[in-house]
Amino acid sequence: MSLPSRFLGCIVLLVVTGCLAATPSPAPTPTATPEPTPTNTPAPTPTVQARGTLVFNESNTVQYAFAAGSLNPLRMALVGESLYFIDAGSLKRVDLDRPTEITIMVTPGDLLSQVPVKELGDLAVAEDGSLLLLDHSGDVYRYHPRDGRNQVERYAIMPYTAFRQYLSSIAADGDTYYLLDINIGQVWRHADGNARMILESDLLKEAIDFAVGDEDLYVLTSPREGSRLVKLVAPDYSISAEFKPPALEKPSYLRLEDHLWVIDQGGQRVLMLDSLSGGILREHLVTDPTASLRAVANRGDLLYLVGRDQLWVYPGLTPNRNTPPREVGGGLRPDDPAVLERLKGLDWPIQGTALSELSFRLPGAPRAYRYGVHEGIDFFWSGQGVLSRDTPVLAVAEGTIVRADWDYVEPSAEEMDAMLARTRQLRYTPPDIFDRLRGRQVWLDLGDGIIVYYAHLSRIAEGLQVGQRVQRGQVLGYVGNSGTPEAQWGEEIGLHLHLEVRMGGHYFGQYLRPSEVRAWLERLFSSQAG
Repeated sequence: MSLPSRFLGCIVLLVVTGCLAATPSPAPTPTATPEPTPTNTPAPTPTVQARGTLVFNESNTVQYAFAAGSLNPLRMALVGESLYFIDAGSLKRVDLDRPTEITIMVTPGDLLSQVPVKELGDLAVAEDGSLLLLDHSGDVYRYHPRDGRNQVERYAIMPYTAFRQYLSSIAADGDTYYLLDINIGQVWRHADGNARMILESDLLKEAIDFAVGDEDLYVLTSPREGSRLVKLVAPDYSISAEFKPPALEKPSYLRLEDHLWVIDQGGQRVLMLDSLSGGILREHLVTDPTASLRAVANRGDLLYLVGRDQLWVYPGLTPNRNTPPREVGGGLRPDDPAVLERLKGLDWPIQGTALSELSFRLPGAPRAYRYGVHEGIDFFWSGQGVLSRDTPVLAVAEGTIVRADWDYVEPSAEEMDAMLARTRQLRYTPPDIFDRLRGRQVWLDLGDGIIVYYAHLSRIAEGLQVGQRVQRGQVLGYVGNSGTPEAQWGEEIGLHLHLEVRMGGHYFGQYLRPSEVRAWLERLFSSQAG
């Protein structure tokens, strides 16, 4: 298939400004005025390679570059003549006839059917072309892109909702949609206003993505012993012995559209697989070692691939040119690898601790009890075993104390009930309630706009004062349960440390997939165990 003429052209740059503390406004992103660049006589548009290994390059692919910090999506879908992205907690759109313009459609704080959007994490396309949007809180919205009509398909708090449910992905099969819970290990089927749990398995706790076709489930997992892709055949969802996909290396993405599409090898490879046998139909490779593909969409043989601030269209032709430097935005996004490079090497906040195996205790997980999103890391044990009120919490790095709640008073049962009732009424956690639910806190300023919150403390280290300079490993306070609903039942119930690493208005791990959050946290601290 030849590429439509509207895609033939050189890279046009977007100007998108932003910083860590900024929230994007729901308006079309302005574009830079393109400067003419000399091109050679255009060669014929490449034709599609049907089988084998295909290497994307300028001779067969059109590439569009956006301003730094514009786009790093979790999911992409092609509906009509537009591409839709879940990116930075928002729904964004790029029209195919204007492939250098990004329009923000829905952003955190917007009201959909009077429910505030917290942070969008995934999308699926229903049979009628509407978009099913999964919020990190557990809400599901249906959004009609043609006219903006919307409705709530599922609230985070429903009669059947489990307290520790973590819905990480959504998939559609016709007008039925499915939700993947990676904490309890379940798949839920939603049809005609009814919800039913169709599968519970430990396999699902290791899932990083899933897809649905003809009621069969495809699950992409990444356990420590190696990644794999399995097909679970309805109605009993037994593992198919006939489905034999190739070995995968660091997979990150799965999609079903005519065929199965898998991104692996750190975003350097896209596999098109047969959905019946799992066999490779075509292998796509990226030549740029700095590029990392995030998502893929197709219409017939026409492929759209997106990476950080880049969009590729195959088949096509990128003319020879001298590419001008990309515009750089006003600050780093929290999902920019430069943030990790700036922070990595922190000490563990509790001696002998490590990351929980449960993604529910990491940033980005839902918190149904307060209708919100978890923004930190929960630590429930140390090298000595379970925590106590005498377990010290330590400075993760050298810094300055900017908050120490010496005068903290625990909310009464009536106050706690009123706060949680307010969150359910508003369907989000207001900042003032959020702060009280963190309990007794110490804030450590590391400089460069980075502040670490220590929350739920039982007490603060003797003599610690605001403005004091502290050293790495210094005791700042002691583990507790202050500010939690469990504190109403006693001082020893649910003891843990809640640690948040904040950058402006964002938390460390924001806008990442759950598997990416864990990988980043493993690099954040100086060793795998404290």
